[in-house]
Amino acid sequence: MSSSFDFDQLQSFSAGTIGPPGQRVFFLQAASTGEIVSLRLEKQLVAALADAFEVAIANYDVIEGDGRGNETMEPLQMPVVAEWVVGGLGVAYDPAERKIVVMAEELTDADDPAKARFCLDRRLLIAFTHGARAVLDAGRPTCPLCDRPVDPDGHFCPRMN
Repeated sequence: MSSSFDFDQLQSFSAGTIGPPGQRVFFLQAASTGEIVSLRLEKQLVAALADAFEVAIANYDVIEGDGRGNETMEPLQMPVVAEWVVGGLGVAYDPAERKIVVMAEELTDADDPAKARFCLDRRLLIAFTHGARAVLDAGRPTCPLCDRPVDPDGHFCPRMN
């Protein structure tokens, strides 16, 4: 059985990749005092988190954070060893704590999947949103005709047939 995690106080919350464009593996990484957790996930889940965080920043009274003023997402701390693969994500607002809560659940056939809970302040939301967009944009360019990814050696475009 995989480990579950519960982080009320985060120092960083990051998305990053390992591998070249077209073969990248995406990770979420959360750091709290003395502990780092890395979870593997799909690119679409990183994009969905960034979208949800933009909505949260605009619509909820989220606590500012620790006052460091750093709104830059931390890079992944190496080596990255994924605890498990994310099968589902949920995002909610905790009005009592004034934080956004991210719940991740392990992708598994087991009856009791591992879970992770991360509480984010406004500083971490902003840092993640900007950083995740940069990570997503660093992938392969898309073909202007078919919107499919273009590899360094080109691609087959069905619109050029």
